[in-house]
Amino acid sequence: MRAARNHEAFQKGPATWIDDPGLRQGWNVTYLVGNNLDNLTRAKDDAETVMKNMESRIKAQLTQLEGQGSLPAGTQVDALSPCIMRKIYPSQFPDQPVVSLLLRLRGDVTPSDWPPPSSNSTKEPPTGFRGTDAVAAFIKRAQACSKVAPTELLVMLSGPGPLLQASTWAWQSWQTEGFVVPLLDTLDREAAGLNRLAAVARGQLLVALRADRPGVEDLLLPGGGGGGGEHDCSWLQRIVTLYHRIPQLGAMAHGRFSFSHPANDASLRLLAAGATGGGGPAKNNMWWQEPMTSIPFQYVLYGDFSPMSFRRSALEEVGGFDEDLPQGDEPCSSVIRRDLSLRLWKSGWRVGAHEAGMMQQPAINHAPAQASDPTRCSADVAALAAQLFEARHAPPGLPSPSPLDALMGRVKELNMRTGGLKPIDPNSLTVGCPMAQGCT
Repeated sequence: MRAARNHEAFQKGPATWIDDPGLRQGWNVTYLVGNNLDNLTRAKDDAETVMKNMESRIKAQLTQLEGQGSLPAGTQVDALSPCIMRKIYPSQFPDQPVVSLLLRLRGDVTPSDWPPPSSNSTKEPPTGFRGTDAVAAFIKRAQACSKVAPTELLVMLSGPGPLLQASTWAWQSWQTEGFVVPLLDTLDREAAGLNRLAAVARGQLLVALRADRPGVEDLLLPGGGGGGGEHDCSWLQRIVTLYHRIPQLGAMAHGRFSFSHPANDASLRLLAAGATGGGGPAKNNMWWQEPMTSIPFQYVLYGDFSPMSFRRSALEEVGGFDEDLPQGDEPCSSVIRRDLSLRLWKSGWRVGAHEAGMMQQPAINHAPAQASDPTRCSADVAALAAQLFEARHAPPGLPSPSPLDALMGRVKELNMRTGGLKPIDPNSLTVGCPMAQGCT
């Protein structure tokens, strides 16, 4: 639909009012609802008057407190900044999370696993259903990770299941005193959903656990999920440590990655112990480690499978996921993640990979996909997504080295340079270099 509108606009050409100064001014004034320069100046003056009155009242209160002996004589407003900033800046609020776990639930659910809609108005939380019990157990496992860092859980309900799951997640938000933050997805578009989750999140680090399945019973299980479970969140400790140790790190892949482009079966590698064809000393496709902490870590060109983690400031700086790229299930969902990774690299951030033990294979829908279905990635839509990706990041005809070649060279340099990352086992690099760019 968006492509059709763009094509129609291209055929019509630019709007006629752009060339007419009178019409152009009328358009702008109408858009601003009459806020011309005089009105804006008046609004600015009013705001300054309010600010000066507030400053006068604050100074009068300080004088009164000094007279009562509650404050030392000569106290300045700036001396009270810690108290004042606590009430102004969200980062100073009590219980402000450091890590936000992001979860987008989408897909068909079994109605018998969830309480009927008639129970939405009950005064007690619904229990005794398979879905409600699985949600409660998952939240308990996620809450245990607060011992690593203050954590929150944001859940977006997308697709056909929200009406059945909504009451369960709403009750959990109440029972956990805001640890769970449920949202409803009205667009059913992955990029828009992830961007909205990131916008609502308050943590400095964002961990996107999953975006294409309806259940949570297999997430953060003890002994799986990177050892992450009710009694062990060491996977989160390693992620937090890596972001602290590498200030330039903007994102990390924890599912699948590639050192080079183009992405194909030879270059894409799964971050999972015992993965088919897994390389590296642990056969989990990890070859390097952070030297100070010995946590397995390496720089990669991009990642595309869930989970992925992001530094909030980096995600905001590049504008989040591109909602204009074709979307749907695989392979479109992989393209939007690769695109974000490359935009981070081009903006000066770095992208890495760390095997956290939580690699999620994307949900595969084997039913025929129609191009008119915005939730599916048909062959035509997938081809368009790949074409747009190549046009943006690897257009033909550029002088050598192309921007993408330069980024691949940067990945090699950061992994191999002296004083940087350490090989987990130097012999594994001599036997076979994992990077298409080479290891020499």
